[in-house]
Amino acid sequence: MSRRALLIYIGLLLLVLILGIAIGSVSIHISEVFDFFKTWVAKGEILRENDQILYHIRLPRVASSALVGILLSLSGLILQGLLQNPLAESSTLGITGGAALGAAVAIVLKPQFSFTFIGSTAVLAIAGSFVSVMLVLGLVNRLDARISTQTLLVVGIIFSMFTGSLLTMLLVFFEEDIKQIVFWTMGSLGNSNAYSVGLLLITACLGVGVTTHFKRELNILSLGEERAENLGVSVRQVRLLLLILASVMTGVAVSIAGGVAFVGLIVPHFSRKLFGANYDVLIPSVIFNGAIFLIIADLVARTAFRPLELPIGALTSLVGSLLLISVLIRKRVNMC
Repeated sequence: MSRRALLIYIGLLLLVLILGIAIGSVSIHISEVFDFFKTWVAKGEILRENDQILYHIRLPRVASSALVGILLSLSGLILQGLLQNPLAESSTLGITGGAALGAAVAIVLKPQFSFTFIGSTAVLAIAGSFVSVMLVLGLVNRLDARISTQTLLVVGIIFSMFTGSLLTMLLVFFEEDIKQIVFWTMGSLGNSNAYSVGLLLITACLGVGVTTHFKRELNILSLGEERAENLGVSVRQVRLLLLILASVMTGVAVSIAGGVAFVGLIVPHFSRKLFGANYDVLIPSVIFNGAIFLIIADLVARTAFRPLELPIGALTSLVGSLLLISVLIRKRVNMC
């Protein structure tokens, strides 16, 4: 990525961060935002009422939205690179559904057990996402060794319906948790706090570091598995490790934000349009675009119809479904 592009991205990210922090149910002037940061950084003091809003509500929410955007976007980029399929993404593969089911089970069983280390919701969401990707890819491989777009989408949709039915059964048997599970499955960053930011930040650092480390292998895999093996890439090992990474990133993101679909489809697609398929440039582009996109989506969700707040998952699904239709139509036209 050129220095000019990097500076533009940093400027855009700072702009949407400031707008996300300043705008909400209670609008706060940008000058007050800067005054808050000056006081907080210099003296560690939070004095005014608006400072409390900024510190306890807006900062964790905006930080969480940026980090969730990064995790879901990188996860989508990895899956597309490994499967050589532009429509492979945690939502289209049913991984988000598996993570959602795991997190819902954790919500239901939380009184019975917990993991003080990371939280039972995150643990079961990660487990659900990893089991999902293994099941979906295993079934696709048995049905179609070429792992075509059509087979991938059909199996992903079927698996999403399967996990959705299990989630519905949970709602029937555990009525006392209906409100919490339904609100969470629609996607929301309203419950973001320092814990969620810390967990997302650690996962994002891990995801960015590992993905960047394997950018050469991802570039070589784009030439085909056989060519990659001839060039010294251990395809099986790289694929397994990156699939685990994609599952962990999706699971953590879903455990915090709920059902935020299609981010891993929208952002990598847009980034490829801008910069091409070279992962040296594509990875940083996806990181910035993912953070910017989800901050804007969350800002629209909580301000477009205020005081009502839209589920952020509804917005990303709307954009993602339109993009998915356009890609499929374009593929159809090219084949004719």
